Amino acid sequence: MVNTPNKIAPLSRLEGLIMGVLWERGDSTAKEVREYLEETKPMAHTTVLTILSRLQEKGYIKQIPSLGRSLLFRPIVSKEKVARTSVLELLARFFGGSPEKLVAHLVEEADITTKELDTIRRKLDETK
Repeated sequence: MVNTPNKIAPLSRLEGLIMGVLWERGDSTAKEVREYLEETKPMAHTTVLTILSRLQEKGYIKQIPSLGRSLLFRPIVSKEKVARTSVLELLARFFGGSPEKLVAHLVEEADITTKELDTIRRKLDETK
């Protein structure tokens, strides 16, 4: 699936995990990604390569020239764009497009601290 400028293909859980590494580290080889995830989510080198290939097909990353033999991968879709798209899809799919229902759900279901609620109130006040 090729992405259009305003539409990006959804990420699987593992694709999101690997994108998180690339957003945090920047340009990385498959080996560097695998080593970074070793403690939290060990996976075979071939698995990392397969996921990187999928991410490239979906238009999230690109290969860039490197001085060594290993390929470097660079994220070309920002974390913010993926977050924005994911939240809008969540809003449409589960809350009928209603931000009010989403926020009500979060307040009722999530363990939100008083400090977090204060921050949310301030943010809402700023947007009035």
